[in-house]
Amino acid sequence: MKLVAKIKGLENFFRQYPDKKDLFIVSVISMEQPSQTGEKFKAFVEQINIVHQKRGLKKLVIILTDFLQRHYVELNTNLKSSEVEKLANKKGVDWKRENRKFLTFSLDLNINFEIISWEKLLNQHDFKEALDRVKNLYKIDEKFKNIIDKLSNHYAEKLNCRFKSLENSSLPETFFKAAKNYLLEESAIWGPLLKLNFDFITYPGSKNEAVEYTYTKLFQSPGCILPWLRYSFEKKNSSFLPKKLNNRSKSLDRFTPNQFSSSFNSPKIIEDIKLKKFLQDRRYSV
Repeated sequence: MKLVAKIKGLENFFRQYPDKKDLFIVSVISMEQPSQTGEKFKAFVEQINIVHQKRGLKKLVIILTDFLQRHYVELNTNLKSSEVEKLANKKGVDWKRENRKFLTFSLDLNINFEIISWEKLLNQHDFKEALDRVKNLYKIDEKFKNIIDKLSNHYAEKLNCRFKSLENSSLPETFFKAAKNYLLEESAIWGPLLKLNFDFITYPGSKNEAVEYTYTKLFQSPGCILPWLRYSFEKKNSSFLPKKLNNRSKSLDRFTPNQFSSSFNSPKIIEDIKLKKFLQDRRYSV
């Protein structure tokens, strides 16, 4: 049995936009989310290959929520401010160390990809402007304030359980503030995303109420939309899967001098050498 990812609503998207080709897709990675790392991320990458086969894929953008995690990391009062930011960014470094091999070796070679850290996104003018709008909405829109406060209380309870074992953990009201700041910042992501002309965003879950509300209330317009397509996983018998998705390219570890001993100048060997160089460049660029 093989783990397979499926993007729900994809066929409806294709029917709605029958002439749309060379897609531009974004996926946001939640740190420490089991469904977005390891074999499940590999399954997602293989599903992206299928999208490419059907319509062509110009680029896949991966956004890491690493620096967003600083709101929770700083609840450990034993840490200095510089340590908080370093640990938050390390979550992104760890994710790339674990998963970049799938982008290097499993993603179709014709698909360009880019990984963007949350800190880089946060420093963009569009994001800062969007965050100011979201914070102002929290002050003037009672419905949005209630949504944020309800979610913040829910997450604060979870944070309290996570950090209560620390000797110098934060006070309960600090958990609410951290959750609120996290949600407000997360809800501002539409600012830069909608200006980058992505065809759709895909994520293994639905939008939370805060993210949904800011999209509808602040950022969406008739000429400025970004469909949200949720993906999930299932296991299928590998014998029923397209064979061209299996073992698309060779791992660098499998290139040995013995391969080149007898027919070094053959077209196949030359092609393998070029592929090795391409994969090396691609691996170290991630």
